[in-house]
Amino acid sequence: MRAHLGFGTLCLLLCLSITPSLASDVFVCATPQFPAQLQRSQIGRSKVAQQVGTSARGTFSAMVVFARFADEATADNTKPVWADDLFDPALQGSFTHFYDEMSRGQLSVAGEVLPKRYVSLSPRQDYLATETGGFGDFGRFNLEILEQADRDVDMGRFDNDGPDGIPNSGDDDGYVDVLFINLLTVPRGFFIGGATGLASLGLLTDFLSDDPAANGGVIRVRSQFSGFGGTTQRGHVFSVTASTMCHEFAHVLGLPDLFDQSTVTATGEIDPKVDSAGIGKWGLMGLGTLGWGVEDGPNAFSAWSLAKLGWIGFNNTRLVEVTESLPSQQLHSIDDDGEVLKISLSEDEYFLIENRQSEDSYYNRNIPGEGLLLWHVDERADNDEERHKQVDLVCADGLFSDRGFPGLAADPVAGGDNLDFWARDATYAAAHNGNEGDGTDPFDGRVFTRFDATANPGARAHSGFRRGVPVGLVLDNIRALSDGVMELDVLLRQPVTGNINEDTRWSGAIDVDGDIVIEAGVTLTLGPGVDLRFAASDVRAGGFDTTKAELLVYGELVIEATTDAPARLRSPAGGWLGLLVLGGTSPSLEQDLTSGRLLLEDAELGLARARLPFGTTRWSGTRRVPWDLTIPAGARLVVEGGTQIAFAPEDLARTGRHAELTEWIVEGELVIDGLGSEVSLDVDSRQSEDLWYGIRLEPDGYLELVGASIGAAGFGVQGTVTPEGQVRIADSRFAGLVNGLNLTLFGSAQVDGSTFTSISGPAIKASGSATLNLRNTTIEDGGQEGIWMSNANLEAIHATVTRNGLLDAEDPRSGIFAEGGAGQRLEIWDSAIESNRALGIEATNWGGIIELHRTSVSSNRADGVRSRRAERVIFEDIKLSRNLSRGAELSSTTVEMWTTTATDNVAGGAWMGDGARVAVEMSHFTGNGLVLSETALATVRNSEFRSTGVALSVISAAPQIVGNLFQANTTAIRVDGSAVPSSILDNTFTRNATAIENRTDQTLSARGNYWGTVDSAAIADLMSGPVDFSGFLAGEPVATASEEGLEPPVRTALLGNGPNPFNGSTLIRFVLATEESVELSIYDITGQRILNRLAGVYLKSGLHEIEWNGTDERGLNVANGVYLYHLTTPAGRIGVGRMVLLR
Repeated sequence: MRAHLGFGTLCLLLCLSITPSLASDVFVCATPQFPAQLQRSQIGRSKVAQQVGTSARGTFSAMVVFARFADEATADNTKPVWADDLFDPALQGSFTHFYDEMSRGQLSVAGEVLPKRYVSLSPRQDYLATETGGFGDFGRFNLEILEQADRDVDMGRFDNDGPDGIPNSGDDDGYVDVLFINLLTVPRGFFIGGATGLASLGLLTDFLSDDPAANGGVIRVRSQFSGFGGTTQRGHVFSVTASTMCHEFAHVLGLPDLFDQSTVTATGEIDPKVDSAGIGKWGLMGLGTLGWGVEDGPNAFSAWSLAKLGWIGFNNTRLVEVTESLPSQQLHSIDDDGEVLKISLSEDEYFLIENRQSEDSYYNRNIPGEGLLLWHVDERADNDEERHKQVDLVCADGLFSDRGFPGLAADPVAGGDNLDFWARDATYAAAHNGNEGDGTDPFDGRVFTRFDATANPGARAHSGFRRGVPVGLVLDNIRALSDGVMELDVLLRQPVTGNINEDTRWSGAIDVDGDIVIEAGVTLTLGPGVDLRFAASDVRAGGFDTTKAELLVYGELVIEATTDAPARLRSPAGGWLGLLVLGGTSPSLEQDLTSGRLLLEDAELGLARARLPFGTTRWSGTRRVPWDLTIPAGARLVVEGGTQIAFAPEDLARTGRHAELTEWIVEGELVIDGLGSEVSLDVDSRQSEDLWYGIRLEPDGYLELVGASIGAAGFGVQGTVTPEGQVRIADSRFAGLVNGLNLTLFGSAQVDGSTFTSISGPAIKASGSATLNLRNTTIEDGGQEGIWMSNANLEAIHATVTRNGLLDAEDPRSGIFAEGGAGQRLEIWDSAIESNRALGIEATNWGGIIELHRTSVSSNRADGVRSRRAERVIFEDIKLSRNLSRGAELSSTTVEMWTTTATDNVAGGAWMGDGARVAVEMSHFTGNGLVLSETALATVRNSEFRSTGVALSVISAAPQIVGNLFQANTTAIRVDGSAVPSSILDNTFTRNATAIENRTDQTLSARGNYWGTVDSAAIADLMSGPVDFSGFLAGEPVATASEEGLEPPVRTALLGNGPNPFNGSTLIRFVLATEESVELSIYDITGQRILNRLAGVYLKSGLHEIEWNGTDERGLNVANGVYLYHLTTPAGRIGVGRMVLLR
């Protein structure tokens, strides 16, 4: 058995196509599994298009950029001479010509090649992976190229996916349709290993151009978290560049690769026994990118790919669903407007028949043989698994267990063909007759003229890793006519032993010696009192268990029995497998079982469905799920409280994303109602190492989990949330999983009152562009990150993230990790981020806003919070304590720190620098200092610094230090570097060993402060270095009250507001040193003034309080959010405060 694939936090899909005559020239498409681009195409089941999307029709504009490294071909600074030919609609082999022909004129793909060859800022070595098997820094390379190109071109010209065919006209999505960056050379380690292309630009955030979008904002290029925005690859000659662009653009349209990618690991090791060619060179999405010969691609799409795109005729009008036999059916070439026949076994499994000829298309000119290509499709499967492919070419020359044709051991049930025995290991492939496609693959009408259940290859349905279910499909008298026309007899429901091929009614006692198959299009009716007695073995050795009899339903099973005379299915001799329904047919079977009209006795699996029927199904009691189960669109499953669901540790059907683990696939609605009595979802095994896959949510699926307990799964929930779908999880437990939640968010998801415990990977991982809402949720004792946010918004309230990152002491992980995020937000309220193995919050590569409110970030084993490129970081009433490095490290961002406390962090309270713009207000540093290093702007006001070594360290910065208290510190303020504070005013210094240590050669102005004494000699002893402390104050500069008998305050100051946040009203407090005119203005976060109070009013000296009740000038309630207030006098602004309204 093939070993289970690992559940990494990033699923890397790596693919190779090697032209045999030019082994040194390799096309490698390394495709990370990034989110589908839902704005254009919601046609994804896993990575597979399931329905025709509007993205496959209309117009697209491609932007093509040629680039090189700074240290190569230094004289090559213009595009190649052949570059414009890529968009020549009359040139066969061009990007535009290929899509015009393949789409039958339904999709127009034009574009423009920029005239320059752009150059990276650094030599190639700077972009290569530092570790074997790691990713190179190709994203930075592409960002540098984009920034240069943006200065030269209006990117709005390449946003043309709207229906009117006019770029950037208002009906487009605001994104460049597709961007291709073609490199002159691709060194090893630039992408990963030896890859020469990647279906991604590697951007952490959307690239924002300088060009306005018609619908507002600017034209963007997609990041890796918002969909396929483009591709990066080697583009050194015309044919390779055009072919690669054709292949990668198909990913943008929603098509997956159709070759085996799973066998190429990050280190490049390949196991040839489990490698395969997939569909080989018989399609562009297989190994057909570079053609059949030496760089003579691209090859045409397969019939399956064309059908997914709606390109078999206009909108698939030439795709014919065959439901009755068709004698003497003629098929013209698929490139000559020929029909493609579809013969369904179930909703998911079917055959496609196309006629492929070499003379009707440039893109089929080099095929090695002509005739009928027969495709066996199972939409539930994946081409990474050659033993049960999603799209499999039925090679006419047969299947063998020892090697490909001509093999010695024919095996139409479990054998492989030449494509299956191909491997990237050329020695292995040659020894096993493996190839990427040959002339004996098509049914040519001369040598290969018939296909039926007894032939090799045979007409058989999948049963796990075997083709174990013979069906009555016969393709007979296949023959070639003139002008490339093929003729055949398509015969359905032909006799097969054990199969029911016509409508049948059973009654009385019936003995069954093996599998029974109800074929598609056929109904078996069980009358009152019927008694089916299955033998203890299966004489046909077929189906899903070769040793046990099965009743396999592809058609309809109707129960006309009664409770008094039920239909009884049993095995008196020793047991049978069960009633297995392969499609969404026979919707009343569950009701028949519940009512007693149907009795299943001695059946190992009872009733097992691969797909639920439309409408509502209810589960209660105990349920066993032996294989992947799909809840299709239009179906709703309600699981009642107390239900126990056990999933097989090995998928009997061998389908899905992981062919060996059982998946629960939600395309419709899944509602678990376990509020009163918990619902258990676990693996059906007592072996501690066994797993099931988990819940897989498809686009537009609806998931509501209340009172669920999920254990022993690869994922608790994995999938995509769209605006039309929903995820709501409440009062649920996720424990003992490999990964917890792994969601791509284009619609919001909510988790409330739930726990995530002892999860090996990230407990919660969210990518995309919408919001994950966490309420009252605990994430603890995890192996890796507690929460991993890739570009999606996070709003967490009353969350506890503690003791995570424990899996590998050599690779510690953080409580919260965030990347991407331009224009997005991380908001954390009333939470605890504590005792995690690495950082509390690691947001080094987060480009959005970070807001922390009333939250403890404590006892983490590195920094409490780290951010190096966020748009803004806001701390309000935050506790930073006992972290084993800094409480916070913040650079290249705007920082607002309000009412925050930093204590006992090993490497200091907070470090802010590298161009940061900083405002620290009303905060407390005890036993910890604050470092301002090369800040662009900084203000430290109304804060307290107590009992630390160096309370405030200023390095090459010019902050305003106003109204603070420095008490009992070794050094209150230390100044180093090329710049000094712009003002040190109205501060109080008491019981410090050194008040100011100026280690620069500039005289530091520190006038107008209180030094704890009025003795100038004593004050001078507090200074080190040149400091002007003249004009010192005789007392503390700010009083908090002005009662009778107390001295009036020394200066006017804004004291803040409380409560904050508030939900009714709040009091804004300030003191006036003298009677004067004041004005208090309140602004929203955009800077719009909403209220003006006290304009021109004279107030007496002393303390004042002004109430605000959350209304504007008109008396209307304002929205929840952040508001700023400014206090001004004729002398200027006194201070700025910040408050949060939460109704």
